[in-house]
Amino acid sequence: MAGSPPGADPFWLVPGAPHFVANERVLLFLGPERKGARSIQQFALGAFRIVQQGAQAFALRDLAAGRAVGAGATLDPPRLFTPFLRWLKARAAGDIRRADYFANRSTAASMPHLDITHFTDPNSANPLRWKAFDALATADWKRNGGDPYVTQINQALAAWQNDPNSTIRLALTGTTTATDGLTNFDGVNTLLFGDPNQEIPGAFNCSSGGTLAMGGPWFSSTTHQFNGTTYQEIVGGDVIIQDGVACSFDQFGKAPAAEVFAHEIGHTVVLSWAFIHDRSIRS
Repeated sequence: MAGSPPGADPFWLVPGAPHFVANERVLLFLGPERKGARSIQQFALGAFRIVQQGAQAFALRDLAAGRAVGAGATLDPPRLFTPFLRWLKARAAGDIRRADYFANRSTAASMPHLDITHFTDPNSANPLRWKAFDALATADWKRNGGDPYVTQINQALAAWQNDPNSTIRLALTGTTTATDGLTNFDGVNTLLFGDPNQEIPGAFNCSSGGTLAMGGPWFSSTTHQFNGTTYQEIVGGDVIIQDGVACSFDQFGKAPAAEVFAHEIGHTVVLSWAFIHDRSIRS
């Protein structure tokens, strides 16, 4: 997911957003959005690609590089498309039945790997990079909400800053009233709790899982060179934390919260130019 209002600069990028090509077969779980539009539910969790392998069709999520959070949480295996569709139709009719559509382990092991790590944002002809870190500048982060997680936010920032082989410098410098998130560039690097703009449709539920957070950088059309490569400059970042996440974040001494924060902030500083889906999920 990437873009900004027409003619706007900077642009924003959310690594891991569903990205489709013409004539591709997909199965999407959609919900109502503003102005009559429809949006994919739970970010990438509501999008399946239909992949044909021999005579069998499979429904696959782009979660190959995903990160599952929670005790025993794992990314789900491929679904057999026809049984999955049959199960969905039954469920829609009120028939609650056992999930009998997952491929067995041997079949799953032979499935093609959905790797889309070479995607570059359509607004950017070049990879993205924070030029400010070359001058040993610090990127200040602020939180809007999240009072119980200040320690975990600082742990997440330290995980990046304390890497001895990088010049990344990050600091939590207080709170903000900024609520724009990824809807508009406001110049504030914000951890925005509660998803006030419904940028992740739905809500997280520890019984059924879902997307915990999403994050990405704002980047300019301005370019610079580093080690012979042309980059476009990252000028800020935002992380949106879904509503309803406390049931997951508060487990194991709030370790899942620190892990998710570090993961999403990572997209805004060094992992943001690639299209890699590793939204934090719990299944």
